Amino acid sequence: MKGPTIVLVAAGLVFSFLLGFIVGRSGREAMPEVGNPRAVNPGSAFSAPTPSPAMSAGPSPAEQRIVELEARVAAQPDDRAAWVELGHRYFDADRPDKSIAAYDRALALNADDADVLTDQGVMYRRQQQFTKAIDNFQRARTVDANHRQSLYNIGVVYRFDLGQPEKAREAWTEYVLQYPDDPRVPEIQQALSTPGQ
Repeated sequence: MKGPTIVLVAAGLVFSFLLGFIVGRSGREAMPEVGNPRAVNPGSAFSAPTPSPAMSAGPSPAEQRIVELEARVAAQPDDRAAWVELGHRYFDADRPDKSIAAYDRALALNADDADVLTDQGVMYRRQQQFTKAIDNFQRARTVDANHRQSLYNIGVVYRFDLGQPEKAREAWTEYVLQYPDDPRVPEIQQALSTPGQ
């Protein structure tokens, strides 16, 4: 009885750890980067501060920036940088529909952006559109064959969302071979050696 229990606990821990990585945006770890003001861990639950009279007087700085960017893209619809930033802001605000739409506009102006494709794929995953997420991650790998985050995310979606561990194993085996010094490799190897992974 102890053996199966230990295996289940270990598999659960590995699952939790690996699942945390997908919430990170492309090319970035799941945890926010130090010094990156827009890197928010979208999968983390945070408590909003208790509103003070000053806080309830208007939109937050993040909301204000979204309003500014919406006005900017309305006036300058070919401003790709604004569309990308707007997509990121919606991503951080956990507004996947709007994030996907903004990323669509950015990709219409330049489809060869592996980071934007991957970020949009994460938003598709958040909406449980797993096939679209995989498509985006694979397109990102076509644009940049060395795009780590998209390859990693392919494995996560196949394993945890689509229930296709064989395809997850293919992606993660490629990841381990391509990036043997990556800090995620030990956890990936552990997942690959766990039965049913």
